[in-house]
Amino acid sequence: MGFSLAAAALITLLLLQTGTLVDLSGSILTLLGISGIGATIARGTDSQRNSLSAENRAWLLRLGWIPVAKAVVDPSTATWQGFFSTDGVFDLYRYQSLSLIWW
Repeated sequence: MGFSLAAAALITLLLLQTGTLVDLSGSILTLLGISGIGATIARGTDSQRNSLSAENRAWLLRLGWIPVAKAVVDPSTATWQGFFSTDGVFDLYRYQSLSLIWW
């Protein structure tokens, strides 16, 4: 994350000083890609570890202990904070994913 923040800060600084976007070298893009891929894999592993098996989920649904479906999200209540947070808490994985998309 530190590398992504440093790269974003330097590119923004150069953009503000010169008024033009700088070309990113292949090595910088490779390092950002490694960071993003690592974050994606970590996120997938974490969600897989924290999810219920199909049998346990079906059992809990039958007992009524978990809701059948998630609540409908109202797009009119969306905020910019949602890009970088999950349930109101800063999410490192979302930040890294968005920083890769921005480059």
